[in-house]
Amino acid sequence: MNVIFFDIDGVIVKECGVAEFGYGFLIQLLSEPDFDLTARLEDLCVKPQYLKIAHETRNLVKGKHPVDKIKIFKQYLESSVKSDDAWCVTQWYNAQRRYIQKNYPVEQYIMPGIMSVFSSIQQLRSKHQIKVVAATANEQWQATWLLQYAGVYSFFDDVLGYQLESLTDQPRSKVEMLANYLQPIQNIKSKIMIGDGIPDMKAGRMNDCVCLGIGAEELKTAGADEVFGEEDYEKLAITIQKVVEGK
Repeated sequence: MNVIFFDIDGVIVKECGVAEFGYGFLIQLLSEPDFDLTARLEDLCVKPQYLKIAHETRNLVKGKHPVDKIKIFKQYLESSVKSDDAWCVTQWYNAQRRYIQKNYPVEQYIMPGIMSVFSSIQQLRSKHQIKVVAATANEQWQATWLLQYAGVYSFFDDVLGYQLESLTDQPRSKVEMLANYLQPIQNIKSKIMIGDGIPDMKAGRMNDCVCLGIGAEELKTAGADEVFGEEDYEKLAITIQKVVEGK
């Protein structure tokens, strides 16, 4: 069995400012006791000062469980807002969905070249057993929505994401997420992690995956075996093929 993990944002779909908008929306919600949720979900207006904080604090929360992100932001902001953390996550993701639907039709949202990568893997599946898995720091239903919106959900065997319902009995990092998934699988021939962030490379490295980074060369210092630009997905497909075929 071969297992290929894909991060979603920045690998399958464009990141395109969605994360910082979402964090800005969330920070505004946590900062303003009189926050008008209905109006803000309608106009998707986030004040500049909250977008600035989102940019400055993004690396503090990257890769963490959504509820843990809420707690970090509340502490950072010294927030007095009493809203339930899981409720805050739901509204934050609702805002992100609306932002994506308003600004990015599917053809502009999906990463150029990713369909050729999927096509290459489909061809490999005729000769090799392969599980293709989405692994994301999003909540699981949000991850499923993103893949459905992009029109690629059916390509995946499994979608791994965080759960809001049972916060004590689940992984709190991608390292644990991948480890839990891999543990019951017998006779693994190869494991590949494809991501655009340091947490992706860390998760892959800690689980003995071949780590393929998308984006900055600095991912090599985080454990990436190779790094590809957004224009290099053809090379990415070739590298995946070589790993699966043991070349």
